[in-house]
Amino acid sequence: MDFNTILRLLWLILPAYVANGTPVIAAKIITVLNLKRHPIDFNKHFFDRKRIFGDNKSWEGFLTGLVLGIITGFIQYY
Repeated sequence: MDFNTILRLLWLILPAYVANGTPVIAAKIITVLNLKRHPIDFNKHFFDRKRIFGDNKSWEGFLTGLVLGIITGFIQYY
């Protein structure tokens, strides 16, 4: 596989990489700004008394990943 093919594949997967990485950055920013995070599972517990999605899944992370992934895709398209 040549270098040009690798670059094209990275360009193709870039929106997914951005969408996957931005929730981590958003969580750090929310923590630094001392803001409240809103869990996706609404603090509901499974029958084993553990949170359904755990402590690290928030609406803020989901929305930042979604929005920045879409923006990256639009930038690539145009």
